[in-house]
This record gives sequence, structure tokens and C-alpha cells, in this order.
Amino acid sequence: GFQKSIDREGCEVLMTKTCLDQSPQNEDDPAHTSFWMGAACACAVYTFWNMVAHQVILGRELEHNCLPRPDTLSGDVELTPEEEYLSMFKGTFCLILWSVCWAMIVQFCQQIGCNPAAILQINLRPDCSRITSAAKSVIIICFFRYIFVHTTDCLPEFEGLQRLAGWIPFVMFLCLLVYHVGFQCDKGHVCKLILKGIASPISGAGPDSADSFAFNILSSMTKPLVDVAFGACFYVSGEVIEDNGVLKGEFCYEAVLAKHWYNLGTFILCFPNAMRLAQCMRSAYTSKKRHPHLTNAVKYMANLLVTLFGIIHTQEVNAENYPVFFWCWLAIMAFSALYAFVWDTTMDWGMILADDSCLCFPRGSFRCRRDGLIWESSWPYGVAIVLNLIGRFFFIVTLLPYNSIALEGGNEPIYNVVKFVAPGVEVCRRSMWCVFMFEYKQLQKDQLPGMSRGMSRVAGSKDWLASSSTRKEIAIIIALLSASIIVIWATREL
Repeated sequence: GFQKSIDREGCEVLMTKTCLDQSPQNEDDPAHTSFWMGAACACAVYTFWNMVAHQVILGRELEHNCLPRPDTLSGDVELTPEEEYLSMFKGTFCLILWSVCWAMIVQFCQQIGCNPAAILQINLRPDCSRITSAAKSVIIICFFRYIFVHTTDCLPEFEGLQRLAGWIPFVMFLCLLVYHVGFQCDKGHVCKLILKGIASPISGAGPDSADSFAFNILSSMTKPLVDVAFGACFYVSGEVIEDNGVLKGEFCYEAVLAKHWYNLGTFILCFPNAMRLAQCMRSAYTSKKRHPHLTNAVKYMANLLVTLFGIIHTQEVNAENYPVFFWCWLAIMAFSALYAFVWDTTMDWGMILADDSCLCFPRGSFRCRRDGLIWESSWPYGVAIVLNLIGRFFFIVTLLPYNSIALEGGNEPIYNVVKFVAPGVEVCRRSMWCVFMFEYKQLQKDQLPGMSRGMSRVAGSKDWLASSSTRKEIAIIIALLSASIIVIWATREL
């Protein structure tokens, strides 16, 4: 009987191996994944370079012969047809880029000993081919971009599609939607995380790590979401049927792009940071910790002020027309970027070891942390800190409402490129933030031998407790935000 059981198990193993060998292709096969990632990278580089060199640098001078175009580009024309379709492709590309980055983050963290699912306390399917699915999404968008460009350039091979050129992005949206609903692994978790995060400031338990993580990610996706929302409005409202560019007064422009307090674009730009502000204040109220919760709330309040500054003026702002307003706005942008950079480095990544600290700022002698799950040297972490500083200023650009700053002359092409690449740079920066954040959380959780002493010296690790309720501090933050909005409104013409 013992010999028979061994033979039976051996037969089962042999049959299983044979079935796997005869299957069309195992999705988790490294060669299979490498093929799709290589194809996606090649397509993405070609498509990105084509968009920048072919369209972004030329700006309004670019004209596709097979797209309708206004006879004259008057002041009422906010976007040419080329620019409005570019925004749809750009927004979709950045959202798909995040899906690629998230897939790589999960796999990389698992390889270095991190467990994102345990850190965030969420369920992630272990048998899911995230990288392959995301790579195929990239290829889909690159394919439709290729078809669109060659159709609108009136190439004879695509003559049959010229009358339907404006509907090509719509078909792309549908294909990506169907593919993600049918094949993406984490599709069910996204809506649940967002809804749970919305309710977290008023829930009994309060916000947890997954709630804050979800809205941190959303705060980096605001510009792509605005572009995709405009694309949805463009097709649902029927403006695609008689498309001569985006004009002032049109429904989709006023509903999404215009600088109003009440439209969808403003809501998308402000909502993630407003939710993080509410989550931080709820955490402070529950834990009675001024630091890190109230000090973290200041970061999101500064982000909100950057956006609200741009909404005040219906016209574009520059140093010549509104000098006082312009330079105050730049000062708030600089404060927001630098404060968030320091917070990332000390509080989220735990990379700075110091003799003492004041809130999130190191005091006395300090150095970069050497020990980690990724590297055992400090210079790679130093490179990451520098890249994060640069990326934080690109993040500020994603907070600005549409056409809120005007640059003329030779700076305009450079600014157009910066505006175009800023959402993609922010996606990459946020992905890097996720990796080092997960690493730091795992180090705190494990307290590896030799690390406990270093963890106690991380800058910003000391809590600042309130002796009583933090209601007064929360009221002060709300009052400061309200007073700032009033000051912005009062100085809008300076």
C-alpha cells in the first residue's frame, strides 16, 4: 500500500506537469511577462516621444489635415482639436502608467521581504499576473494612438477611418474599460478603498493606513482624472459631432476645465487633498497627537491653497499683470513642495537619522539611513531623496487649474513640455514613494536586529501629544484655511 501511494502521488505530479507543459502559456512565466513588458516599453517610448516631439512642442501650430479646425484661433478657442484629443490620450496614458507601476511595486516589495497587503491591511490576490495585464493595457492605448495620428494625418492606408477619426479615443476608452473590468486583478478593491476612505473621517474606527494610502494615490492622479473626465463629457454630451475645438461657454469647458468653484474639474483637483486633510484632523482628534497628524494636515492645506489660488482669477496670471498675487502664489507653491519633500524624507521614508528633531525637521547632526531592505549603503537613498525633491515641484504643476499661469515668448514651449510630462513624472515619483514607504513600514514592523536603535533616531519619530482635546487646534487649522481663502479673494486684483 505504501508503494502504491508513492506511485499514485508520482503519477499525479507527472500528470500535473504534463498538463502545465501542454497549456497554451502560463501567465506567471517570467519569459511571458518579459515579452509583454518589453513590447509595452517599446510602444510607450515611441508613443511618448511622438506626442512630445510631434505635438507638445509645436503647440497650436500643429494641424492635422483630417481634423476640423477653426478658421481663426481667437481668444474664445481654449483648445484646438489636436490639443483636446491629446489631453484625453495623456490622461489615459498616466492612469495606465500607474497600473504598471503598482504591479511592479507589489512584485518588487514581495521580493525584498515587504508585504504591502499586510501593511495596508487589504487583500491582494497572490495568483494574479498584474504586470502582464498592465503591459497589455499600455499596448492597447499605444495602438489606438498610432491609429489616431495616422488617420488624422490623412494617410491613404487609413482613409476609411477618416470620417470617424474623432471617435477613435472613445473606442479606446471602451476597450480599456472592458479589459480592466474583465481581466484586472485589483478592480474590486479600488472602489471599496475609495468609499471606505470617504467614510473614514466620520466612521467609528477612524482612518487607517489603507484609507490614507488610497487618497495619497488619488492626490497624484488629479490631472489625469480631469483629462479623462473631460473626454467622457466630450463624448456623452455629443460635442464630438460638431467639433471645432474647445470654446469658452461650451458645456464641457465650463463643466470641467473652466476656473469655477463649483465645476467637476475643481472638485477633482481639491477632493483628494481635502479628504486627507479631514482624515488627519480626525486622527488627531482621536489620538490627541498634534504631531504627526496636525502637522501632516498642514501639508494638505498648502496643496489646497495652491489650487484655490488658481481658481480665483478667471484670466491667466503672470508677473506683469498681477505681480503681488503671482509672487505670493509662487511662494505658497515653494512652501508646499518643500514641506511635502521634508515630510516624505523624514516621516514617510524614515531616511534621516538625527540627534534630535523638531516635528518633522531634524536638529543637530544628522545623516542618511544606511540600513534597509533594498540597499545597505546610504548613497542610493540620497539619490532617491534628490529625485523626490525634483518630482515634488512637478507635483505642484498637477495642482494648478487649467491655463492658470501664462508664460510668453521662448518660455512657452518649455512650459508646455513641463505641463505635459508633469502628471507622468508625478506617477513615477509616487511609485518611488510607495516603495520606500513600504520598506520603512516593514522595518518598523519587524524591528530587525541592529535596527531598533536606528529607528528610535529617525527624525520626526517623536509624538507631540496634547494634554486635552485637540478641538482647538483643529478649529485653528479650519480658521487658517478660511482666512487664507478670504485673503486670496481680497488680493486677486493685485
